[in-house]
Amino acid sequence: MASIIRAGRRIFVPALKRAPVELPRTLLGTDRSWHQVIGGEDTNGGMSMIEEVVPPGAGTPMHIHPTEMEYLYFVEGTFKAVVEEAVLDVVAGDCAFIPPGVVHGWCNVGETPGKLLFGFTPSVKGHKLTTVFEKIPEMDRKTLEDEYDVVVVAPPLTPDSPFLETGYKPED
Repeated sequence: MASIIRAGRRIFVPALKRAPVELPRTLLGTDRSWHQVIGGEDTNGGMSMIEEVVPPGAGTPMHIHPTEMEYLYFVEGTFKAVVEEAVLDVVAGDCAFIPPGVVHGWCNVGETPGKLLFGFTPSVKGHKLTTVFEKIPEMDRKTLEDEYDVVVVAPPLTPDSPFLETGYKPED
């Protein structure tokens, strides 16, 4: 059991463990291992969190969450993040908060796998994130946008993506 301290009282929370799942190649560009730490089904849609191990050269598509806040904590590795026009060098221990409606993405630019925790508040439309990742191969961008509130605006970032030099501008 995990525990938290709130107002001087210890509250016990059952530890949640999920088996790692391989992500499909389509929209994400490469296989990555991840597990859901806590999901919308565990929090009544309030939040979700994923731990992901990212191979060198792998990144997310440039995307927007119109209604969810996304937060990232980089545990291991060397990344570059693009948040609108800003390009940020990111290392272990760095944390990021992405408000709703802000275009963003990131890429592991190191030579070793990286690890990060990322989450959403509220959870991705209250859905299990496992549902989103399992269905990506059969979804088009419109389905992602309509059903899961994720707007993909550019392909997955790689170490040679121009966005890692210039940032993302809407006319790109």
